[in-house]
Amino acid sequence: MVKDNLEEPKPELLLERSERTLRIILRAIVRGHPDEQHRTDEARVAQAVAILLGRKSRRGAPGLWRDDMLEMMAFMYSVAAYSKRPVAVEKLANTVIDMPGGAGKDPEGAVAKDLVRKFNAHRDQLLAAHSFDGREDFGEFYNPIADVFDGLRRAGIAIDNHVIPMGARRRR
Repeated sequence: MVKDNLEEPKPELLLERSERTLRIILRAIVRGHPDEQHRTDEARVAQAVAILLGRKSRRGAPGLWRDDMLEMMAFMYSVAAYSKRPVAVEKLANTVIDMPGGAGKDPEGAVAKDLVRKFNAHRDQLLAAHSFDGREDFGEFYNPIADVFDGLRRAGIAIDNHVIPMGARRRR
């Protein structure tokens, strides 16, 4: 079997800030407008980003829940490493799958394998961004997005602001 020599796509949470911002804004618009063709929200976001940025669509949807689980894995990994406890990435993957906001079920282990592969491929970046104090400023990142959401609402464009954390949402 010949395997493609393609680079593992970065999880969304490790993309450049500008592209992460664009994806959040597009996700809010996409979720505000149900799809009659029954495509997933994430597939629609990936397609819109590809069109707007003039690139090929990424293989597979980025999977928002996967990024949340990778972020939690990085945090848990850093806590265990700081405490000098042995860390098994496979065990972390299975733990976050069962947590609220995780995938929930993974009877065949495919989600766990995907998480382990992505974590190992991007370990240094994930740990730098999501260890104890590596996070960027919450307001600095989300305030401009909330401003865009306010403008879209004023322009009459339906959005779903649940794509950003509750603390960054503004009341209408």
